[in-house]
Amino acid sequence: MVGTRTSTICPQPGGENDEGNNKMCTEECGRLQPPAERDLIEAFQNVARDAFAFLGPERGLLPSPMSVFDLSGESRSPVPADDATFPFLAVIEFTGSNRPVRLSYGRREYHLDLEIGANGSGFHPVASWLDVLGIGHNGSEDSGVASPTALARHSRRLAGTLRTHLDQIIAADQRAVDRLPAQAARSAPRVNRTRDRAHTAFGEGDYHAYVELMEPFENALTVTERRKLDFARAKQRAA
Repeated sequence: MVGTRTSTICPQPGGENDEGNNKMCTEECGRLQPPAERDLIEAFQNVARDAFAFLGPERGLLPSPMSVFDLSGESRSPVPADDATFPFLAVIEFTGSNRPVRLSYGRREYHLDLEIGANGSGFHPVASWLDVLGIGHNGSEDSGVASPTALARHSRRLAGTLRTHLDQIIAADQRAVDRLPAQAARSAPRVNRTRDRAHTAFGEGDYHAYVELMEPFENALTVTERRKLDFARAKQRAA
């Protein structure tokens, strides 16, 4: 049976005990109780197929079967979609004759990520590609995407960005590609949001979450944060 995350109530006008507080999640409020993981994963698979369908006929990129991972342990473990529980990660990659594209959804914040592959250096967020290419864009928050409606809306926006700029991304030279890892680490809004969540996790003794959140930004951490990361890793190993 698919598990769900503990309920979270969204503040509504009328006071803490207002009957309206017991609504399910809508696309406008990520603080409400999300649907069952099975519903979210199915919605992710559907919107990925629909919003990014242009990659096939236009770019020769075809979707791989969706992979789902359980993130509750020290390392991610593949699981059937119907058995996924919070926290999970669902991934679909589009591969073929151009740069590969990866869409992923889940983690602890119900985050939707769009990444494009670079030769020899893995996948990088679409925002990092736009930054190194000097393309202006509006940074957006893709956490708390905890309803099928929100997934559809965010996926369409990301697909529109990709469709508009994919020619430039494909044509990026090696100098731009070499700057991608550092650009991702310097993304201030992303680092600051992650810091807030990570420091909360550390204070609660959730060292696994601290490592998961801060490890991708290791080169951008302060001395104190690096010490905390080393401490959290040691705690993980000893667990």
